[in-house]
Amino acid sequence: MTRISVSQPRSFLAAYALLPFLLVSLVEAFPLAHMQALQIVLPGVLGGALILAIWVELVRGKGLVTIDTNSGLVEVHGVSVFFVPKKRTLPLARFASVVSYLVPNQSFGKNVLELVTVEGGQALRLASFPPGPGTMRSWVFPSPGESSEARQFRHLIASECGIRDGGFLGVRLVGAQI
Repeated sequence: MTRISVSQPRSFLAAYALLPFLLVSLVEAFPLAHMQALQIVLPGVLGGALILAIWVELVRGKGLVTIDTNSGLVEVHGVSVFFVPKKRTLPLARFASVVSYLVPNQSFGKNVLELVTVEGGQALRLASFPPGPGTMRSWVFPSPGESSEARQFRHLIASECGIRDGGFLGVRLVGAQI
């Protein structure tokens, strides 16, 4: 029985980036006798943003896609915003290929791994990884490329499931999702 499980890696980078600002704003707020309105509001806003960033990563981290080649099913496991479990089951025959591509972002981008439907207009996102090293764009900065995790999962899924390996598509925007 071949089961392939792909999970979303967690990244608490946003929480780590907000934490120093929260700590500095809390230190600035003391002594309490000389507090101004901004010194009261800023730690609350930063604390709320920190909690929200952690919450989003915890919800995203619960996502898991399992491909069972014997039963021919793709199970999508996840949770709602309040951690209520959700599960969808799709037939593996609905998918024709597996692809990997980069989604542009403000700074780093993401390497998205997807199963593309037979019709070709929709896809099921399996996971997104940090981009890997690419070609040298200039003599100092390399351009981002496909991550090794995405490449390994793409090859594994294509070989085990008997679907076409669509390869690495380069930089593109996310299409319609199922």
